[in-house]
Amino acid sequence: MRGEVIGSLGIDLAGDEALSEDERELLESVAIQVAEALDRARLFEASQRSASELSILNEMVRAFTEALDENTIIENTYRYASQLVDTDDFSIALYDPENERVHFPLAVENKEILTVDHPNRQYYQLRPASTGLVGHLLKTRQPLLLHSDTRAQMEAAGIDFIVHGDDTPASLMGVPMMIGDRTMGVIIMQSEQRSNLYDKHDLDLI
Repeated sequence: MRGEVIGSLGIDLAGDEALSEDERELLESVAIQVAEALDRARLFEASQRSASELSILNEMVRAFTEALDENTIIENTYRYASQLVDTDDFSIALYDPENERVHFPLAVENKEILTVDHPNRQYYQLRPASTGLVGHLLKTRQPLLLHSDTRAQMEAAGIDFIVHGDDTPASLMGVPMMIGDRTMGVIIMQSEQRSNLYDKHDLDLI
């Protein structure tokens, strides 16, 4: 399609008989028709996805406009972000520049919001702003997308790896929350089981 190979179409013949010229042309015609049909289907799916995302974003804007307290904003952030991007784990860290530390008003694991008395809430305690992935995102002010082997990639980048639970994330995405030159915090999404869960489109959305 448009000079790009999107796949292949093949057949097997019994015996040693080769395809005739007419049969080869017929097979090439079928391949073209299949490619065009797939292309139309992909364009339709992309347009449907864009329409759905736009609807969610518009609803999110209305919800944020009506929100008057921080907790509601934080909860709505997870509510709408999880509709835009499928994720298992989600956390928000807010940055306190005066004391150089971060706290986590929201933490989600396996699609469950962790209450204050949940055993895993200990992994989301008040901490220095320079530590771990959160510290890296605050320092670089750049989003980060890791598809697989996240621990090795973070170690290679000099990012302190803080273990949450028993498993290393199979997919990870982190985005700083910015207003002008001021960093307010970070959003981190990850999955311990699913590799290649996020792509550049997901990163742009978040």
